Amino acid sequence: MSRAVRSILAFGAVGMLGGLLAACAPAPKEITIGYRTDSVTVPVGETLVVDFGTINSSVGDQWDITAQPDPDVLVPDTRRVEPEGPPEPIGAPHEFAYRFTARAKGTTTIGFEYRFRGELPSDPAERDAATITVTVR
Repeated sequence: MSRAVRSILAFGAVGMLGGLLAACAPAPKEITIGYRTDSVTVPVGETLVVDFGTINSSVGDQWDITAQPDPDVLVPDTRRVEPEGPPEPIGAPHEFAYRFTARAKGTTTIGFEYRFRGELPSDPAERDAATITVTVR
């Protein structure tokens, strides 16, 4: 076997091994909390999931972020998460959560507020809000 062929095979083997190791690397962990949680600690590189439970956005339920976290510490994770199982029918209630990636050590807060059809509910008993302090270590 020529030296060139051996070099090509060696590079191919190293590339394949690197791909296999990357595929075996653990995915970032997720820490899921309910929106009523006052504070949480998240390791750098992991994902924080703030769970709002079941809402029905087709009738106007929504949760807005009213206080953005410090982007040096925590950033929104825009990866779309597909629910398991069959798709929900149009107009059906669904599970809702915000996801954030812990970027660097520090402490920040996130504020959320419930809205109905884009507005605060007129009945004070239907209003809901939350503030969560997040410490990234």
